[in-house]
Amino acid sequence: MRWKRELSEAISRISFLEQERAKLMKRYKSTQSSLQRIKKNSTEKNTSRKQELTPRKQTEQEMQKANLTESQKQNIRKSLLLGNVIVSEIKQKTKHQKEQ
Repeated sequence: MRWKRELSEAISRISFLEQERAKLMKRYKSTQSSLQRIKKNSTEKNTSRKQELTPRKQTEQEMQKANLTESQKQNIRKSLLLGNVIVSEIKQKTKHQKEQ
């Protein structure tokens, strides 16, 4: 008789633990999905931040991509920076005008 009660308790304990495991797995999957959404959104924000570089950083980045020598960089830097500053100011003014 005693072993029947212990067996019954063990079976009920197993079913309880299986239910608990199912709840935890559901929570794990939803948390994992949420984390993937957050990572996806953060990478989208990072790509938009790359477009909002300061004119000086944008100039340096463009010169690096062009694989220029140091003498070529010195000759081009001022005019390229001036162009980037003007473009940046125009973007800011149009953005400001759209907000009003």
